[in-house]
Amino acid sequence: MGFRGAAAAAAFVAMTAAPAAAQSGWTGVGWAPASGDSGRVAINAHSDPRFRELMICVEGHAVRINDADIRFADDRRQSIRLRARIADGACSRMYTLNSRGKAIAAADVTYDTTSLAGGTVRVQLFAR
Repeated sequence: MGFRGAAAAAAFVAMTAAPAAAQSGWTGVGWAPASGDSGRVAINAHSDPRFRELMICVEGHAVRINDADIRFADDRRQSIRLRARIADGACSRMYTLNSRGKAIAAADVTYDTTSLAGGTVRVQLFAR
């Protein structure tokens, strides 16, 4: 396999390893690792103020996500009640952001530590 073939194969692997959200117009705006010892993860985010929708995705292990508290750049907040099990490599449903024209600055996401069964997970925010 030549250089171009290897580069194309690497690009394909990278693209298919990312959540489907990244391949369909969604932009990753932040992530943080979560483990079974806290039940809460703080994600620093950097988003475009034009984004109007948000999804939470996980990689590494299935996990039950409880709630997310979204903080915008102007310190306004939006609480999202997920109460859903998200499979490894999958995303939650999309949620409409209430603060139009405001960039996402951070998110505090709570999860059920027992659903991790000792594993760790990468919790990601995607917006569009």
